[in-house]
Amino acid sequence: MTSSQSQLPTVRLNIRGMHCAGCVARVERALRSVPGVETAQVNLVTQNAVVRLGDASFPPEKLIQAVVDAGYQATILEDDEQSSARSVSLWESQAVEQRVRARQVIVGTLGLLLVLAVMLVPGLARTLTLWPAIIAATVVQVYLGLGYLLSAGRQLRRGGVSMDTLIAIGTWTAYGAAIAETLGWFHTMHTDIHGSDPGLSMYFSDAVMILTFITLGKYLESRSRFRASMAIRQLMDLSPQMALVIRGDHVMEVPVSDVKPGEIFRVRPGEKVPLDGLIIEGQSDLDQSWLTGESLPVTKKTGEEVFAGTINTSGTILVRATRPARASVLSQVVRLVEQAQETKPHLARLADRVVAWFVPTVLAVAVITFLVWGPLMNQWQLALNTLVAVLVVACPCALGLATPTAVLVASGRAASRGILVKNAQAFEVAAAVNVVVFDKT
Repeated sequence: MTSSQSQLPTVRLNIRGMHCAGCVARVERALRSVPGVETAQVNLVTQNAVVRLGDASFPPEKLIQAVVDAGYQATILEDDEQSSARSVSLWESQAVEQRVRARQVIVGTLGLLLVLAVMLVPGLARTLTLWPAIIAATVVQVYLGLGYLLSAGRQLRRGGVSMDTLIAIGTWTAYGAAIAETLGWFHTMHTDIHGSDPGLSMYFSDAVMILTFITLGKYLESRSRFRASMAIRQLMDLSPQMALVIRGDHVMEVPVSDVKPGEIFRVRPGEKVPLDGLIIEGQSDLDQSWLTGESLPVTKKTGEEVFAGTINTSGTILVRATRPARASVLSQVVRLVEQAQETKPHLARLADRVVAWFVPTVLAVAVITFLVWGPLMNQWQLALNTLVAVLVVACPCALGLATPTAVLVASGRAASRGILVKNAQAFEVAAAVNVVVFDKT
């Protein structure tokens, strides 16, 4: 990004409904096609978009409409006052998502174990019959696979495809083939020499295994996002939500967002400083380790500056606020970490461009493979096997998620240790660093 681009008016959006790097490319194309948009950058892991505009008077509602027309949902992320509330809301939504994914993994794993047991344990199919395994496979297919099917349908109605398209076609094709095979619609059921019932269709295990492992990957991804967002949550928790403000003859407990520059607040021993300001009365030792890394408290006297999130360890001090809560050094650090997580290194941008063409290519290869083995070679079951294999094995989950997830986790872990990274490109540059020299004077 050039310096001139960094000065352009910026709108941040939260995008809902993205599942792969193909979705990212589609949203970016939709945003960039809007007249007046200079650049648009979408992050799959944070689910946010940063759009730079050529005109400050540009109506952001046009951006939302462009995202909706592309098949996704979007809301404008307000800066400053709503930043803390937004971060808390994001942390809570990620916690909910992690619990949902965990339940899905449990259901998928139990279903997979039952299906494999019926298929692989000798005599178990005759003892239990096939119905428990068929019911388990159906529950997994609906509970885990319906979301991919609906998402693929929404994309298809708008002329697009995504990773969900591959998963939906692959798993539902396998499940449909299994049902058809079980009911005798696909081909005549085979019986062994003893005339026993046919075994459980392999397609059941294919569909259940695919959905279970993909869901496990989604769970690990959401777990990584949740842990990384904890770093921002921990930074936000450094600052108290209330301040003891002196107004007239009264000391009032006021939300820090309501304290205006110039107002005086009191900080007692053991309390955290709620806002940046200047000491006008008193002297104390303050623990500034979150900001400076100093392990020992620093003595602060009248006329010296204190910062939000630092801990007052000894005497009571009166402080005149110099900045609102949204402009404190701590708030700026939180925003810096958020912005670093939303930027893309060169490798991620390259992966997005590759994946944008990857899904249509895979669909074309799958169709060609099916036509070759089916109509041309008259081997329909092999044609179905290869169709499912191509669709599922080629899912570009890792390609689209690995880099943004690595940036998210790395920036979060660095922030929790007091290391602030300005953007994702710094991680790529750091890979070439051989020697680090520190000079603290």
